Amino acid sequence: MPYKYNTTTTSRKKRLPSGCVFGGIFTFTGIVMAAICAYVAIDTSLFKGKSCPAQAVIINVAYHGSDMTGTTIVRYSANGQTHTCGLNYTSTSLHKGDTITINYLKADPRKARYIAGNRFIIILSAVMALVFGGMGAALLLAQRRRKRKTMRLINTGMMVEADITDISENMYMSMDGRHPIIISCRYTSPEGRVYLFRSSSSWYGSYDITPKKKIKVYIDREDPSFYYVDVDSVVG
Repeated sequence: MPYKYNTTTTSRKKRLPSGCVFGGIFTFTGIVMAAICAYVAIDTSLFKGKSCPAQAVIINVAYHGSDMTGTTIVRYSANGQTHTCGLNYTSTSLHKGDTITINYLKADPRKARYIAGNRFIIILSAVMALVFGGMGAALLLAQRRRKRKTMRLINTGMMVEADITDISENMYMSMDGRHPIIISCRYTSPEGRVYLFRSSSSWYGSYDITPKKKIKVYIDREDPSFYYVDVDSVVG
């Protein structure tokens, strides 16, 4: 069903619609997080297959900065020898003197990892992939549906030319320090009936609009409250 009093206006010449932009960003982020999840999971599985578990004692936890990243220094025994290794993982649950289970390489016992820490990274990246990917897919799907509805109105609706009555900024949306514009317009039918239309947010500047030019509006033939305001028709 087309939009009711809040029709989407596309900015085909200069900018993508915000839903498409943010949908693409969220989807890309979701893909990146999924790739991280897959990489860590595969790498951990391969390392685990070439390693042996051992009990290690934390001898120091060194943080690198305010972001709480750092190195956990552990001491453990492997093949009758004692080794000291730095694990690229820290957590508020790890403290000096704690005993944890690590995995060291059979071929080189000096190299070890904290597998439990990798599981946390895998779970976190998987959750973020689902959240961002889901949001991105939903935005892109909604944008696709809006485009289909708009094209249906253009192809089957009645086109009228309306007078622009106002150009305002949508202060609730922002991109690169700019706000999208909303165009209000009015059309008077041959019978004398007045119709008021309002576009949705469009990523043009008000200086791109020719205010004295008639703006095209595509109206549903059965219900005039459903329409599409073509902002592109008054650009330039």
